[in-house]
Amino acid sequence: MTYSFHESPLHDIKFPIIAIAVYLTTVFFLIRLMDYRKRANKGVSNPLITSPLILVFHNLFLSVSSLIMFIGCITEVYTRYQREGSSFWLFCEREGADVKGNLYYWSYLYYLSKYYELLDTIIGLLRGSRMPNFKIQVYHHVVVIFMAWAWCQTGQSLQFIGLLFNTFVHVVMYMYYAASAGRWLEILEITTWKKTIKMTTTRLQIIQFMTSFVCIVYSMFIEMNRSETEAHCSGFGADSFYALYANSLFNATLLLAFLNVFKVNAKKKNTE
Repeated sequence: MTYSFHESPLHDIKFPIIAIAVYLTTVFFLIRLMDYRKRANKGVSNPLITSPLILVFHNLFLSVSSLIMFIGCITEVYTRYQREGSSFWLFCEREGADVKGNLYYWSYLYYLSKYYELLDTIIGLLRGSRMPNFKIQVYHHVVVIFMAWAWCQTGQSLQFIGLLFNTFVHVVMYMYYAASAGRWLEILEITTWKKTIKMTTTRLQIIQFMTSFVCIVYSMFIEMNRSETEAHCSGFGADSFYALYANSLFNATLLLAFLNVFKVNAKKKNTE
């Protein structure tokens, strides 16, 4: 494969900026529209989209595409590990390394998927509702698209660990959303699993962010102990330091947010 990010569609930073500007404008407009329709109907939600099939297919697509990216990436990670006989590059991809080819192509597809994921919020609002933790969702969508762009732009260290963990979580999370939208759990009479699956998904996200923190600390240790003749780890150099440090701050804020979500959900479960 001759993939190269800087020769691929949507490689310029202007595309994430434009996408997020359109996303936030659309979200703001739909919130105002939904609030107006709710007031006009005396407090009763009046969705523009009533069929749950759109939500089912949307979440199924995200779950299946996440599974494809997970399998594709882990296959290429294993191939490179076999070729190089080391996993060092997972934690410290030296600046100047070749960021072309099959493995980095999966990071590019992951980046593109973040544009489609913006529809999460739009579809929810068109259905007349804001999903739980709405502010976290909007914040996540806004930041993650820039994070994924930075992965591709800088060849950032740790990106494949992040990609694998995140796509694995999304396989479970979006399948749960699809099942909830289609009421499959009720149909199969396994409603007692619903809260368990929801809590498990939140736990997986917390584990994801905690694992990312540990990996970042390890990468920092490698960077601090490199010799003067060795290149920086990608994400620590003068031209790429913004990527890993911004990623670290993003993970920290999401970890705190999901710990709070888990605490609230656990409290609700205990009182029911």
